[in-house]
Amino acid sequence: MASVYFKCACEQSLALAATEAGRQVQCPNCGRSIAVPSAQVFWKCACGEEMAAPDNLAGAVLLCAACKAEHTVPVRLRLKSDQPRPAESPANVPKVPASRLIQCPQCGYMFATTLERCPRCQHYWRKERAILRQVLVGAKVVLIVALGWLLAAYFEQLKRLCQEFFGRLLE
Repeated sequence: MASVYFKCACEQSLALAATEAGRQVQCPNCGRSIAVPSAQVFWKCACGEEMAAPDNLAGAVLLCAACKAEHTVPVRLRLKSDQPRPAESPANVPKVPASRLIQCPQCGYMFATTLERCPRCQHYWRKERAILRQVLVGAKVVLIVALGWLLAAYFEQLKRLCQEFFGRLLE
């Protein structure tokens, strides 16, 4: 079982079982009452002793209670997800008129129409518009290709018709 290492205000190093976290103990050096902190950093000594310490001791030098070997408390790296997020106050939240809000068809979250996808479920709500746009572009391409094919297939007949029509106009 791991031992929690912590320091008193008088800089006396103390070590207690991790199960003692939250309990009040007296410092043997100065007699102050100290709450045993919960451990956030864990490591193992070469002698096999499991050691633990709170975050505020990161980088501090401690002695192992079992073999008296010196240890520097490791620094625990924090991820972005570990950091507390500031609460959104009404002043921080931008005002969006209700007429410019839509409800996500996927999750029901209300958000501004200026966004292309829902901030909660990442559903693309403008997908229908994009599909319609692609269909229209495809229809235009098919129309242009069909007109080109018709012109190529009936070029001689169209040429003769034009000559007859314009020939009559010039007479």
